[in-house]
Amino acid sequence: MKRYRTPREVLAEIVQVLAAKTRAPGQDQPLQEVVDAIAAGRHYFWSAIYLVIGDRVYCQASHGPLCSRPVVKLGEGLVGTVAKSGTYILEADVSGNRDYLKVFPETRSELAVPIKIGSHVLGVINIEHTQTHGLSTEDRIMAEEIAQQLALFLSGRGKYVLMKAREATRQTAKAADAGDITQAFDINAVPSIKPERAVAARAGQSLAVGDKART
Repeated sequence: MKRYRTPREVLAEIVQVLAAKTRAPGQDQPLQEVVDAIAAGRHYFWSAIYLVIGDRVYCQASHGPLCSRPVVKLGEGLVGTVAKSGTYILEADVSGNRDYLKVFPETRSELAVPIKIGSHVLGVINIEHTQTHGLSTEDRIMAEEIAQQLALFLSGRGKYVLMKAREATRQTAKAADAGDITQAFDINAVPSIKPERAVAARAGQSLAVGDKART
């Protein structure tokens, strides 16, 4: 059995990943490294990083099953809602949230945290669990701290990541104009999206949206 890792250990690894000055050729995928670090030893079913580009939110890196919906509109689903509002959502039971988009039938609880500088949202960290109440305040605090590190990276020495993502969306613009953006987006164009399944085994206690408890 893999050892359970504390939020402090996860954050320390991510800080090191984002601070790395050089990477081996073909391995310059810091967002995927961050997602893998989030998933390692935390028993999440699925975790991902999305970036906001125009009025869409694009999955740039993931750990877990292959996502059939890597693009959502601002305000659509929990990820799109967080991208638009800039306020986190911690949902203990997704079946009770009308904004939830059922992408994975296994998902029972979900956490979405904005990556932002001031009020400007750059992206979203998304974490999903197979148990209701499977994500806790501890997970939310860890994700917020990771989001802060990512915001500093993406607005600084990691600006090239945003530039690459924007260029990729330009390549699909004509196809998107002709039909649905989700169908036009080529998931194979994002090599960092990994179809690896994470086994969920951990239960938490919290249910909240923003700073307000949900009942």
